[in-house]
Amino acid sequence: MNRKINKIAVLFFIIVVTVPDFSQTVAQEKIFFAARRDSNSIYPLLYMMNVDGSNIHAIKDSIIGYVPRLSRDGKRIAYIGTYSDQIIGPPQVRVMNVDGTNNHVVSLCKHPITGQISPCEDSFSPAWTADGEKIAYDRCNNCEAGGDNFDIYIVNTDTTQGYVQAKVTQSLYSERLYDWSPDGSKLLFRAHYFNNTYDFDGELFLMNTDGTNWKQLTNGIGTIGPRYSPDGATIAFFSNHENKQLEIYLMDTTGVNIRRLTNLNLEPKYATLSWSPDGKKIVFESDFKIFVLDVLSLAVIQIPTNMRESETPEWGNMVVTNVTTSNYQNVNKYFLYQNYPNPFNPETQLKYSLKEDALVTLRLFDILGNEIVTLIHEPKSQGSHTLDFNAGNLSSGVYIYQIKANNFIASKKMIITK
Repeated sequence: MNRKINKIAVLFFIIVVTVPDFSQTVAQEKIFFAARRDSNSIYPLLYMMNVDGSNIHAIKDSIIGYVPRLSRDGKRIAYIGTYSDQIIGPPQVRVMNVDGTNNHVVSLCKHPITGQISPCEDSFSPAWTADGEKIAYDRCNNCEAGGDNFDIYIVNTDTTQGYVQAKVTQSLYSERLYDWSPDGSKLLFRAHYFNNTYDFDGELFLMNTDGTNWKQLTNGIGTIGPRYSPDGATIAFFSNHENKQLEIYLMDTTGVNIRRLTNLNLEPKYATLSWSPDGKKIVFESDFKIFVLDVLSLAVIQIPTNMRESETPEWGNMVVTNVTTSNYQNVNKYFLYQNYPNPFNPETQLKYSLKEDALVTLRLFDILGNEIVTLIHEPKSQGSHTLDFNAGNLSSGVYIYQIKANNFIASKKMIITK
């Protein structure tokens, strides 16, 4: 552990005071969701908030998409977006860091003749492996022609390693992917064509990640949006098999012990749900509002977002940058220090002091004043704070970091050299 030494000379004596700095990787529970803020919003942006609905802010103002899925290590988000301009084009599976940086397409296709690699069209339903190295997703092979023939694919998330993609199913049953088992051994999906008949609602199946060993879990109940519990013991899903009302159900991973959790006549747009990290609650959307269901008590509460439309919520532990905080110092002013080292590659420390508790916003801009990322936007206590910043995804150049805390605003320059 690093130690900070303050030396105070009193007469002929030196008193050495050792003050520990507390450095750790911080995991924060967040709910991610897509939303249209008001009547002027045409496309949904991706937002995050605390689980009580506080501290709502866009991950990055320009990121349009829906169905966010947090990696199990809490560092990256997969979601359904469009082309690089994020506005037009058919759906694609994209991946980014939780701060919105390093945004790229992972649903890639290779032309059968030319070998050219380009983003695939009509790709949906991303699901992470436990180690975060791969994503499974489904893709419509004939949607442009009005069809609904889906297959499931697995792709590596680091596209710098080259094109590595596997087709798991073979266009026989219109398979729609939903989740990857926590132990990484199974894919959970819905099939519409089986036993030589078409089932509009579809039934749930499990299979190995290579597409073998199918196991049917449901029969005649119609399932939508299933997700594994964090411990992998149960599966929650939407179904309308009772009274034609869409409700949330729970079952064992063998397909038995099915029980209904809600009686609300739900009206979700995309019928997606997500478990809390402790497996005790489920977040879901209905009528463009976000709700949390307590799995034990069955109590349901609404999480206010003050948005016109909120949808596709995802609950998880987001891992944030290392933070060092020391409140032993008698801080009597606000101050933003020069980052150290500077210039740097790729890591540096940003330090600031608060003379009182404050809502702190720390942002990074390029030299033209374009915001790159919000590093901090949350309440901080009185004292000195240090943020470990890694600029591995940024190019060389001059950048500006700015802090806002109560009425205090300050900016400084940093230089990245690579």
